[in-house]
Amino acid sequence: MRTNFVLHDYIQDMCIPHPWTRSICIVNQTIRFISISPAGSGDDDDRCRAEIGYAMASNFWGQGICTKAVKVAVSQVFKDIPDLVRIQAFVSVENQASQSVLEKVGFLREGILRKFLYIKERVKDVAIFSLLSGDTHSLQ
Repeated sequence: MRTNFVLHDYIQDMCIPHPWTRSICIVNQTIRFISISPAGSGDDDDRCRAEIGYAMASNFWGQGICTKAVKVAVSQVFKDIPDLVRIQAFVSVENQASQSVLEKVGFLREGILRKFLYIKERVKDVAIFSLLSGDTHSLQ
């Protein structure tokens, strides 16, 4: 019964608030997700930008799967959401693998936001990355 509550909480807190979420699957097995959600306060002035987040099971790291999935996702979401001009990502400065994924896809590192976000119960510095709809030539 506990599993049902955990699943319900996950769906309620993680899936429902994100309008564009896809599973990453290998041979019909879900190995995690990509989510692109509105950035900012949610009013009409924010509709031009969104934030991307993704996670992958550790036994699939280092195989290029996440890079390919992010590339496909951002290409599709720019088509699905016509007002979207910018996708941004906030990544712990310690997470070099995730930064590498974004750079391979064509995201530009814009800078460091010091003591910006709680990650695993600690306030961390994060790098901010962005990809603009006009930058999609890098997705080919």
